[in-house]
Amino acid sequence: MEATNARSLDEYGSPEEVAIALAALGEADFARLGRIAQLRARGLPGVEWRDILHDAIQRSLDGTRRWPVDVPFATFLRGVMRSIASEHWRRRTLDRRNTQPANDEGFAETIASDDPDPERSAIARGLVEQLERLVGDDRVLSGIVAGLGEGLDPTDIQARVGLSVTEYNSARRRLRRLITRATPETLG
Repeated sequence: MEATNARSLDEYGSPEEVAIALAALGEADFARLGRIAQLRARGLPGVEWRDILHDAIQRSLDGTRRWPVDVPFATFLRGVMRSIASEHWRRRTLDRRNTQPANDEGFAETIASDDPDPERSAIARGLVEQLERLVGDDRVLSGIVAGLGEGLDPTDIQARVGLSVTEYNSARRRLRRLITRATPETLG
């Protein structure tokens, strides 16, 4: 029998189950989701973080995005917010392409580049600076943040900082927990 990635209908939460899961989220869950939404909305002109969070909740309630019941609900909402933010970035990129001036033949000229646009680069630099302040004097986390900021892949970061795969993964989990617990004041 061939394995498939398709889920059956009973593997998704009903609208009632979604509402129950949403009501079961605590204050800490919403605070964490809010911080994630703030990071996702950063740099998106005209998009507030509350819009991303509310849109994710709305899409889960109205069935636009279906909740697989084997995935924790807060994790599902984080994925929906990531998807919504990606949609906004794609739409923004398409809008920018569609408003480019035409050349003499009437065609818009687009020069392909692997470089991120200056606005996203500035946002990324700001995030790296915030992370550097957050990790402080922790040599391992500082090395990981610096490597990520330089665009290094995990094996290069591991070699630079002198970590095994297990140590690297443990340090990344520690970094994620630190970011999750961070407040706007500590990110300064």
